[in-house]
Amino acid sequence: AAFADEEKAKTIPDPTAEATFRRSILDWAERELSPHREVLADTTALLHLRQREVVPLTKTAWQGGAYALPRPDVVDVTWSFAGGTLRFVGVFGGDAYAPGPLPGRVIWRSPSVSQDENGSLVLPAWSGVFVKEVR
Repeated sequence: AAFADEEKAKTIPDPTAEATFRRSILDWAERELSPHREVLADTTALLHLRQREVVPLTKTAWQGGAYALPRPDVVDVTWSFAGGTLRFVGVFGGDAYAPGPLPGRVIWRSPSVSQDENGSLVLPAWSGVFVKEVR
């Protein structure tokens, strides 16, 4: 949209300009400073999780996917493979959501996800959980 507006277009840096290049050079020392250090650690952990848990499923036959919108702010997606399923339940705003029993093993969840007195997961706004079930 900014490219279509003449005034906004003037604020977009010229990708061929030397100054744009200089502003875009990474400062690798920032990797050791907070919050960059923590973001890098989280990203590295998620990439390892993907390699360990998701990639093996994707190497088996794809059997389809399905989704449900239990509420306007909740998405529940399942990807099915011959080797098992991967399920994501996410809450994008609104009130907390308890998805009920989630067969399989939780491989990742937002830090804010908790369990109720029955052991069921409770997802507050802006949180999610990935569950893997192996066949």
